[in-house]
Amino acid sequence: SRGLGDVYKRQLVDKARLHYQQLFDTTINDPELQLEAARSQLRLADLDLLSHEIEQAVSGYTSAAKLLKTVPTTKADPSVLREQLNAETGILLAALHGGSEPETHAAALLTVVTAVKAAVSSESVDNEFRNSLCRAYLAIGRGYEAAEQYEQAISSFRDSLQIAEAMTDNDDRHRHLLATIRQDLSRVYSSTNRHSEVIEV
Repeated sequence: SRGLGDVYKRQLVDKARLHYQQLFDTTINDPELQLEAARSQLRLADLDLLSHEIEQAVSGYTSAAKLLKTVPTTKADPSVLREQLNAETGILLAALHGGSEPETHAAALLTVVTAVKAAVSSESVDNEFRNSLCRAYLAIGRGYEAAEQYEQAISSFRDSLQIAEAMTDNDDRHRHLLATIRQDLSRVYSSTNRHSEVIEV
């Protein structure tokens, strides 16, 4: 049964990969569709990461990040900034899976997050944007945790939790996000013997 489940999952991944590859191929040469091309590249990289194809995932996220810099739009377009966050977050997540320099990648993503937050206006930030920020801070926290930089990890997890708690979504994805952040924060509190703060989370 487990073997059949793995085969079915692989078939779904391959089907999704074909869809996004076709979408990427049809948009890559159209300047007006560069954002869609970048999104397709990000989805392909997500699938590579899901399949544990770490080098391909890093390559895909990196290519998407470069492509996003060529999108003909205003500097502070939130849709472009959000995908830039997603690309850089993907690079860090791939690094965590591959075990390569998590602290360096975490610091690099934190720099991107700080720049993006400074560039975008508060009224243009929607829940999708906040979700990307949450995921970015969550990845940063895990990067610092992997490097045993626990205070930086706690700070990042708390930033992620603060944003998530302010979101107005109340669906399964949001509840799962909140649970994941609290679990990660509690784990680091336990690792640093801050048990009273575990209870508060």
